[in-house]
Amino acid sequence: MVPACHMLCRFCEKDKTLIEAHIIARCLREPLLHPSGSMMLISKDANSYPKRNPTGQYDRQILCADCDERFSPWERYTAKLLMVPDAYEKHKEARSIENFYRIEKFDYSSLKLCFLSILWKMSVSTLTSFNGIRLWPFEATIRQMLYNKNPARQMSFPYYCFGL
Repeated sequence: MVPACHMLCRFCEKDKTLIEAHIIARCLREPLLHPSGSMMLISKDANSYPKRNPTGQYDRQILCADCDERFSPWERYTAKLLMVPDAYEKHKEARSIENFYRIEKFDYSSLKLCFLSILWKMSVSTLTSFNGIRLWPFEATIRQMLYNKNPARQMSFPYYCFGL
């Protein structure tokens, strides 16, 4: 176990003890685990070999415990909504021209804030596996959206930023 690190939390921007913050919450990863073993971390680097990653990826330099906990309700909601036992059956029952199934009722705020929190954590992470994910001009905007628990309207951010 690595000793706790006392630094500036990237979310609340306070000098606090930082924790091993998972980039993708355990509740979103566990249903994807295969009985034969843990997920694999694969790199584009030719000198790198696939590595088992039983605990997922976490960063010790981005979040304090209080801030990490702020994301938990969104992550648990999203896991309950998307990580259901019959998801594959629903997908198979979808029309053959569609490569998805519909979820008619969901909490837009929780779902969007969950995905934005994962994207934001990837962007601020110091892990090499997330080096290519940077939100530079939008990092502060997304952080503020998360901090205020404000997902914005559907056709606002990120649509206007990325030309979607």
